[in-house]
Amino acid sequence: MTDQQMDCALDLMRRLPPQQIEKNLTDLIDLVPSMCDDLLSSVDQPLKIAQDRSTGKDYLLCDYNRDGDSYRSPWSNTYDPPLEDGSMPSERLRKLEIDANHAFDQYREMYFEGGVSSVYLWDMDHGFAGVILIKKAGDGSQKIKGCWDSIHVVEVIEKSSGRNAHYKLTSTAMLWLQTNKESSGTMNLGGSLTRQAEQDSAVSDVTPHIVNIGRMVEDMENKIRNTLNDIYFGKTKDIVNGLRSVVPAEVVRHKAALQHDLYTLFTTCSSRCNAATSRATTEHTPAAVRRRVYVSYTLFTTCSSRCNAATSRATTEHTPAAVRRRVYVSYTLFTTCSSRCNAATSRATTEHTPAAVRRRVYVSYTLFTTCSSRCNAATSRATTEHTPAAVRRRVYVSYTLFTTCSSRCNAATSRATTEHTPAAVRRRVYVSYTLFTTCSSRCNAATSRATTEHTPAAVRRRVYVSYTLFTTCSSRCNAATSRATTEHTPAAVRRRVYVSYTLFTTCSSRCNAATSRATTEHTPAAVRRRVYVSYTLFTTCSSRCNAATSRATTEHTPAAVRRRVYVSYTLFTTCSSRCNAATSRATTEHTPAAVRRRVYVSYTLFTTCSSRCNAATSRATTEHTPAAVRRRVYVSYTLFTTCSSRCNAATSRATTEHTPAAVHRRVYMRWRYWVHCVN
Repeated sequence: MTDQQMDCALDLMRRLPPQQIEKNLTDLIDLVPSMCDDLLSSVDQPLKIAQDRSTGKDYLLCDYNRDGDSYRSPWSNTYDPPLEDGSMPSERLRKLEIDANHAFDQYREMYFEGGVSSVYLWDMDHGFAGVILIKKAGDGSQKIKGCWDSIHVVEVIEKSSGRNAHYKLTSTAMLWLQTNKESSGTMNLGGSLTRQAEQDSAVSDVTPHIVNIGRMVEDMENKIRNTLNDIYFGKTKDIVNGLRSVVPAEVVRHKAALQHDLYTLFTTCSSRCNAATSRATTEHTPAAVRRRVYVSYTLFTTCSSRCNAATSRATTEHTPAAVRRRVYVSYTLFTTCSSRCNAATSRATTEHTPAAVRRRVYVSYTLFTTCSSRCNAATSRATTEHTPAAVRRRVYVSYTLFTTCSSRCNAATSRATTEHTPAAVRRRVYVSYTLFTTCSSRCNAATSRATTEHTPAAVRRRVYVSYTLFTTCSSRCNAATSRATTEHTPAAVRRRVYVSYTLFTTCSSRCNAATSRATTEHTPAAVRRRVYVSYTLFTTCSSRCNAATSRATTEHTPAAVRRRVYVSYTLFTTCSSRCNAATSRATTEHTPAAVRRRVYVSYTLFTTCSSRCNAATSRATTEHTPAAVRRRVYVSYTLFTTCSSRCNAATSRATTEHTPAAVHRRVYMRWRYWVHCVN
């Protein structure tokens, strides 16, 4: 016999079914008789069961409890058939063997819920050795046959101190299964696995040898079981699934098509994270691509310990006839509150199809409101409603609001952009609204800037509407809401109104002065007939202020359309022990053709109080007759006031500048009422 023959024989036995090991081993010995002893000592065979005649208990047979043709029972410590001079363990080791059999009998019952187990020990020069045998066979009651055989050979070398020992464990597990079902047919599955492990452990009354050996056997069996499950069962399952398909192919194709159309959203919140993600995607079919209306609404609100969420929703409803001029409404909201506010960003983009590009209405509404411990959320909503005939003169309304209050607030930025096609460039209205609010125990100044970009040809008739609001409050502040809308007709493109209003007010424990400035730029031809209307309101109250509300409305008769009334109403109330002055200025620009019929209504209101602030809301509306559709009024409304323990004073100034040529026809009424009629 050569080493190569032995290696080939062992390699062959590893690949043959475990339930046929005895037959295959006998055939190998018949082929090569010289390998008999080596094969019998190297190849583990399935365990056999015998019964102790004196106790009636079952025990397992192996080479480790065999002496000649007799096998020793671990229960009675006798050989069957009887053998007078058979090898026996020492008295100390026999006591340990009895305890080990009882211990592993409980282990077998807990893990395998049946079967047979046996433990045999024998003496060595510097310690002892033993084998733990476990066998569990299936009865085939559920058309499944199988058997599990595990053989654990352990060698224990005790140290001279007697308090430590070295354990060497060699474990072999043999498993085979056989199923016979009409649905799946006959399937055989089997294999064996051998692993080794060594470790040094302490030996004491608390952790004797049985405890150390039991822990090693338990860990090793779990590892072998997991390995068999991954290698044999997992691999077999993959192969069978690759060969056979339980689900019909039509169902698989339908499922794949359904998955292609699904949209997945994941939002996760935790007690301390304020992560919000909004995503909106548009999917259009090829035939409907030119007239699709995409409405995407994404809302995520997450609050930490004591915060309330604010929700804003904008919806658009259109009639069937208006399908080709659908409105795209994109609404994104993120609200997050906590003791330390995080910044939120809102962005709205518009995408239009080529055919509908000239009549699309983009309504973008973005709101972010977050308040700390005792803040209240403010909600702003902007909607646009247009008649079918007015489709070509759609209004772009962009409103962005961000208010955040807390002990240490972070800044939030909202941006809204409009994109128009070149053909519509001459009549487009650019509305830019920028808001920055930041509050803390000592307020910092905020700056809002709005810029307009126009093409050279449209420079003289551009309408720039810039609305900037900054609100910041210290200790306990409330959010204020502002709305600005612009409506222009194509015929009025050349006489657009430029309204720019900027307000900044900031208060803290020691108030700083706020300055608002708006400049007017006029073309040379219009210099003589410019009307400058400035309306400024600031109301602030300290300890216990009362809110003041101002409203200005314009009502026009059809005959008076060309001689519109300008009504400016100014309200100022301020109370505090130490006031500072604030200045605000607003300018109006009109073109020559529109001078007689333009009505500029500017309304600004705000009242807020520190200690117990109340939110003030102001609204400005314009109502026009059908005949006046082409000469719409632009209403710009700006609101802000903030107060703290030491209030700032507000000053309102209104100035009128007229050219000599216009003296005879200009009438300027300030405060309450003005009517000018030209027959």
